[in-house]
Amino acid sequence: MTEARRKLLWTLEVLFFLLMVVGTMPVLDHSRRETLAYVKEPTQQNLDAVRAKKDEEIRTRWLYASPFGVVVFLLATSISLQSKHTSSDL
Repeated sequence: MTEARRKLLWTLEVLFFLLMVVGTMPVLDHSRRETLAYVKEPTQQNLDAVRAKKDEEIRTRWLYASPFGVVVFLLATSISLQSKHTSSDL
């Protein structure tokens, strides 16, 4: 593997890793309305709404971030295999 290609793969891996990390970060305003309703009136119904909204947020974040995780894994595997292949050629 050429040095330029290796640098490109490492750059892509870091980029996709950062996108995956950013994609899994919580959004503070996602359940704001439900949380404020629960603070005003702490009922079981409002608490269930807050929990449902937070669960929805987690599922949505992982839905969008998981493809980036797969790409990071594939890039890391590719870099590792190419490095082993080139080191055995020496």
